[in-house]
Amino acid sequence: MSGLDKLDMIAAQADDGIHAIDNPTAPGEEAQAAPAGPDYLQEATVIVSVCVAITVGMVPPAASVWTQPVQDRIAGALAPVMEKHSFTVGDIPPELGLAVALVPPMMQTYKLYAELAKAEAKKAKDKTFEDTATAPDAFADPQDAHPT
Repeated sequence: MSGLDKLDMIAAQADDGIHAIDNPTAPGEEAQAAPAGPDYLQEATVIVSVCVAITVGMVPPAASVWTQPVQDRIAGALAPVMEKHSFTVGDIPPELGLAVALVPPMMQTYKLYAELAKAEAKKAKDKTFEDTATAPDAFADPQDAHPT
């Protein structure tokens, strides 16, 4: 092998090395596409729908305010903010997710309890009023209680 052949071989190896750096797949293999990033609009849509579920769970008449077009506009405005900060739903701590899941049913439970407590208090007040209406007057003259 001559000196020029050795140089050609070294140059070919260098070319292969540069090709390997530029294209990390082995020769004959197809390059794999880079994984797509998060779909921030979809991520924003999930967050908005969870917020709507919480709001409507606590205040059912609010459903008329949170129409689908309103939700879509908010998600469309939220998506670029999420992309700017590289924030996805997966970044939400599980403790916060648990709190978000618990808030609507706990609020409804509280409302039911408050209604029951109010009904029980009214019932107790009505019973007390009935008892005092039929009870003998403590300040009445005892002779008036039993006429002779």
